[in-house]
Amino acid sequence: MNMSLLRLLWLALAVVAVVPCHALQINGWFNCTPTRSSLKRYDYELASIEELGKNDTKIMGLINSPPFVECAVALMPLCRPGICDDPQNQTVNVFPRRISALTNSTPPQSIWLTNDGPGVLDRTTCECSARGWIMGCVWVVLTQLSVLCDAVDQQAMALFQNMSGQVSVYTMDLRGSGRSSPLTCLASQVQTSESLGGSQLAVSEIDNCARDLQLQFNSNISGFSLFSAAADLNTLITTIHSEDERVYAYGAGFGSTVMQYLMRSFRPPQVAGYLLDGVFSVVGSATPAPMASRWDDSFSAVAKRFLRLSEDEFTCSTFFGTSRLGINQTLNRLIRHFDEPKTSVCSSFVAQRRILDVWDEIGGYIDYASTDGSTGTEGEPRSYELRRLLGQLLPNPRLRMLIPPLIYRLNRCTAQDLGVLLRFLSVSAAVGLDLNLHDELIIFSENWEQPSPTSSSFQQRLSQSLFACNINRRMVERYCAFTLSRDNACRKYGRSSDAYMPIAYDRDRLANLSFLPANAANKPTAFALVGELDPYTPRESADLFVKATQAASLEAGSAVIPGGSAGVIQFDCGFATIRAFVMSGGNVSAVLEEPCLAAPSKVLLTMSTEATLQILRTTNAYEGVLTLTADADNARRKTSSFRQAFILVCVAFGFSMIVLLLVLFALFDRQRSERTERNERKDTPRRPTRTDRRREPEQSLPMLRRADTVV
Repeated sequence: MNMSLLRLLWLALAVVAVVPCHALQINGWFNCTPTRSSLKRYDYELASIEELGKNDTKIMGLINSPPFVECAVALMPLCRPGICDDPQNQTVNVFPRRISALTNSTPPQSIWLTNDGPGVLDRTTCECSARGWIMGCVWVVLTQLSVLCDAVDQQAMALFQNMSGQVSVYTMDLRGSGRSSPLTCLASQVQTSESLGGSQLAVSEIDNCARDLQLQFNSNISGFSLFSAAADLNTLITTIHSEDERVYAYGAGFGSTVMQYLMRSFRPPQVAGYLLDGVFSVVGSATPAPMASRWDDSFSAVAKRFLRLSEDEFTCSTFFGTSRLGINQTLNRLIRHFDEPKTSVCSSFVAQRRILDVWDEIGGYIDYASTDGSTGTEGEPRSYELRRLLGQLLPNPRLRMLIPPLIYRLNRCTAQDLGVLLRFLSVSAAVGLDLNLHDELIIFSENWEQPSPTSSSFQQRLSQSLFACNINRRMVERYCAFTLSRDNACRKYGRSSDAYMPIAYDRDRLANLSFLPANAANKPTAFALVGELDPYTPRESADLFVKATQAASLEAGSAVIPGGSAGVIQFDCGFATIRAFVMSGGNVSAVLEEPCLAAPSKVLLTMSTEATLQILRTTNAYEGVLTLTADADNARRKTSSFRQAFILVCVAFGFSMIVLLLVLFALFDRQRSERTERNERKDTPRRPTRTDRRREPEQSLPMLRRADTVV
């Protein structure tokens, strides 16, 4: 077979893969604009942006006049040629939304937003299972499915406002998550309140879940890959937008990988530029990129950077400067102290309690756990608990304000510190990362080292990090159960490679697929934004992405948002660079010229009095004693008043019932006595009365007279 024939066959395959066999079916678009009452729950989360410098008028504008939102459901094939083969031609639902531009521009401009996965802006799930957000929270909202309900929606609203309504904003929930068709094991009833692992998938339940998925999707688990999500996005863009429109594709977390697949394998002509908010994984790179299994290393690097910036922060340096050690050396000494046989009450408390479940109006939600005992989880050194706790606080720009005062109080450990720490450290039932089934499918397929690190490797990495992620040695067994890998790390778990269908797919095979149109002459640009303090998507990944993109003859660039973390859209500078990219038509140079990118790095570590009261129940994060906030005191008084009133009502009601019972008993007793008396009179012969005795002679006399007369 000659080369020309091979090229023709490949072209035919590409055409079949790109063009759907039937017209795209979209059920929509329907009005799903949130009402003012439903947006009241956003007040604090939106105010969090205001704290970072957003204009108050814009924030209140989102609440008072929310943009008109439309929702739809698009029917997509489970499998596409080259990805998987499904003789049953099953379909899945994909949930897109849009906010149409207020003005008509020439050409019309739109931006597509996908955001999913752990560590990206922290998310609520819109799955009916109502899981919590992962790894801290910036915008925490749980709403009904009929209104805006997750971080993606709030980003869409913020983007629309930032673009002054000149650009239409579209979002899409990835298949397998959100309001798109979920990846669940319904028949095997795992991840339910009655199952062994509860809402979490227990290791012992993975085999049943795998068999369930195998029957549901005919062994086509790659139908829920990020490559399939990119194919969905390609279908939506090419169907909804004409080629004379200008579209921008913006992805965060898993969405950043979706955008890379879209750019490398499909490249719809409508898309003028690709924006990556962090780079979760790198597609097409000759150099291995950082993986989720190495997050402890990333956390360690970011922690050092954070501590260095903290040394220059005014409030932090004020308290730690007096000790002449600084926060960095203080933390190192504290970690050594935690692991000593004799230690402080504070360190023992941290090691023995399950830490930490903080859910407050600042938008902080952290799941973290250890076990009771003198050492940490599974006999680990006590300091590992502290490292994980600090790691849970690090990614969130609001919650990381707690790190310096926490270190300060744990190091000092006086009686007044114990009260505040008791408020801060509370019991939590969560264990490790709160990953759903789709998350683990993506992480183990796309973002895990191969061969897998061993449990001892994870422990060694943890011991070398001041801050740690909850990717720990327990994840090794889960990786082995999901993938049925034969790596050395999996041998001790003794799982047969043919026990069931792995809950994983071949990432390399999908990455090599290319369905570029025959006239792929369009040359979109690409830009990666990275938060300086983002431990999930380090700068190294962005650099590898730029090299891989430039190797594909496309213009690309990257920039670091000073002081930023995962989800740069929540920072003023992130907003400015995104706007510059879109408004300049995808001009990389225009983004690099943004003044905020050259601003000095700094961290915001001074908490407001209100936030300090709300979280720590004290007026000073470093020196204050435990107290009640006004709201808490009012609530306590209201509760006390209600309790007193309720007790009075209960006493009055009880007394009334007693009186009523006594009255009823008296009436009953009287009636019983009268009835007894009547019965006694009826049964006893009647005695003659005095009147009877007087009448008796008068009645007998006439009878005698008549007798006498007869005689």
